[in-house]
Amino acid sequence: MKMEATRSAPTPPQLTPTAIQELQDAFGTLVLQLPKDNTPVPPRSPILPTWTGPFRLFSLPRELRDHIYHAILYRPAGVCYQLGAARTWGPPWTDNISLTFFLTSRQVHAEAVQTFYAYNTIRLKYHIDLAPTLQLLLPAPGALIQRVQIESVSAKGRGTGPKREGPSGIWDVMIQEARRVEAAFPACRECATVWKVRIWILNARHADDARQTLYFDGKTPAEKVQTWLEWMREWYVVDGAVPPRCMRVKFDTTESEEDQRAIDEALELFKKEVSGSRADMVAMVWGSLSEKLETELLA
Repeated sequence: MKMEATRSAPTPPQLTPTAIQELQDAFGTLVLQLPKDNTPVPPRSPILPTWTGPFRLFSLPRELRDHIYHAILYRPAGVCYQLGAARTWGPPWTDNISLTFFLTSRQVHAEAVQTFYAYNTIRLKYHIDLAPTLQLLLPAPGALIQRVQIESVSAKGRGTGPKREGPSGIWDVMIQEARRVEAAFPACRECATVWKVRIWILNARHADDARQTLYFDGKTPAEKVQTWLEWMREWYVVDGAVPPRCMRVKFDTTESEEDQRAIDEALELFKKEVSGSRADMVAMVWGSLSEKLETELLA
């Protein structure tokens, strides 16, 4: 009788216990026996408040109504005054303000227009002359406007023709523009004149007049302030133009914050200096120039 060979099943390999298995063997079902937190979860508040119906705007105190007007009308980037007939403020690519809000009632118009002009910067763009644009805002809005930004859109950076080429001519025009704004808007607290210029252009040498050149390369922030201040003093002696207290110069957004702070600080110092006697200012400038020339000759 033939015997059939039987095959035995292969012995399974011995698995080395892992750290997780060892923990499970040691603690068993301890985790399952931990007490559960049965604290009820409070219901989530709705994203939008429940509409309870209309309310009477004028039943609210004036301070609260002003907050409502501010939430509707304020734009941090300012609003651009357009010469067209459209009943909106601002170019198409910005957050426009519908002027139909002012037409709700006479009282809403009287109250909201004060908030609108008190907090928004009115950006005035012009091509040739600033005066006609200012006339369009007189007399009613002009008495309320507190912040203005002048933006020339001409190819040369300013619409009105300067008395000379170079940075000093543009500087003189900006001062005259700011003085026009100050005269037109008696409540104006800030008039920002936008200077579309690059610092490397100011560094460029002017062969016809070395006083036009401003050197900023390699200078510290304090030295940049002093460079601007001395430059403003020199051209004050030539033109006698005094910037109004509300004036500030705003570089194009491509310039650095350090360059912007330098001209801001220099302009504030310069406005304090020219608030006194012109004769004293001229004498101080000539004395400073004499010392500078003597230092250069000795070097």
